[in-house]
Amino acid sequence: MAYSCLPLLRSFCRIEVPRYDRRSRSAAFARARDLLLARKAPGATFADFDGVQAAAKVSIVLEEPRAEPPSYLTSDPETLESIPHRLPEAYELIKTLGGVRNPIHLVRRRASSKLFIIKQVSLRHENDWPDESTLLEYLIHPNIISIESVHRDHNGPSSIANIVLPYCSGGDMAELLSHLSRTGKPMPVQFVQHVASSLLDALLYLHRGETYNPPTDSITRQEPHQTILHRDIKPANILVHQPTLTHNSLPQILLADFDLSTPERLCSNLAGTDGYMSPSVAQAFSHPASTIPQMSPADDYFSFGVTLYQLITSGKPYDYQTTTSSQMMMQDIARCTSANEPEILNLMLECLDSDPQKRPLGKAGKDSLKLHRISAKLKKGLQKWCESGGRLPEEIWAGPLRFAEEGGEKERELTRRLR
Repeated sequence: MAYSCLPLLRSFCRIEVPRYDRRSRSAAFARARDLLLARKAPGATFADFDGVQAAAKVSIVLEEPRAEPPSYLTSDPETLESIPHRLPEAYELIKTLGGVRNPIHLVRRRASSKLFIIKQVSLRHENDWPDESTLLEYLIHPNIISIESVHRDHNGPSSIANIVLPYCSGGDMAELLSHLSRTGKPMPVQFVQHVASSLLDALLYLHRGETYNPPTDSITRQEPHQTILHRDIKPANILVHQPTLTHNSLPQILLADFDLSTPERLCSNLAGTDGYMSPSVAQAFSHPASTIPQMSPADDYFSFGVTLYQLITSGKPYDYQTTTSSQMMMQDIARCTSANEPEILNLMLECLDSDPQKRPLGKAGKDSLKLHRISAKLKKGLQKWCESGGRLPEEIWAGPLRFAEEGGEKERELTRRLR
């Protein structure tokens, strides 16, 4: 794709500019696979603020799929049509849920009646593995979606992979923000704190392989660890999962959709969603140049900052290009319930700094221990809030959160409704 065509891509919301084709990118992933999986931590578990062991899962809404722009553009873009007849035999199709570039299906495992999500992706070669599944096998964290299994299918005109993801009943942040905007309800400050803490933990693990132990104020770092760039952090890729059958605890927050993710050392292109990209990346799309900026964790933190701004303001768009954006931003925040939360506001403003070096983990930004402490402080406050009887109001949800017990009546009832 000629870079002179880049301004035309602004009409798409989610775009990628490659320096080399996907064949070479897949080869690079294959070379890195052994290193990535060498330090996979089997059986790793983490505890949320209430001490409950959490397992990462994926959440897909069951309503009709929203119309969304293409996932990204490449030098040879291709979209996989829905092919439910090529699902693994062990799974029964309940409903096709859509998908932008890749079909998404709700299925039931025949042997156990447990619900799962299957994402179908095309493979260029029979020996390929989906880049997303390679990363998710390596990333084990309660705030990152997990992967159940991958089934390759070569019995058609092209090879595909069926990526099996655990099903959970909830929606994404974009839907929640849309609902709050329609109803005029504010985002509860406790929920903003919970999302901020959860995503901060996920990013520190993605970028540095770190987890934090509050009692000893110490960091444990996974070794070896490659810095992973998500490159598409936004509300639509943040999922909400309620792991219990009651509303007596805060839902689990999961960072999802690793289609555009890559180890930093293999990153030779630009990717992201319009409105969430950092200024340097957005400007590279608008003003093509011979030198393309190297993406880094600072770009993920900028997207995180935009997401925090939208959570605080219940979905208002953020535009760094307008001269009055900072003043308008502070006016919008002043009217919100999170206006008196210095940890959240300071974190958001640091993430949105135009200078990448002043964002978190930059040379002039907060170091990782300070970020871990911010997350732990938010969790401690939320724990006290829950112990004192604090609960999220039911009316913030677009509808009642649906729960599925494996093999239970609620799951069977849900399945009947979806047919």
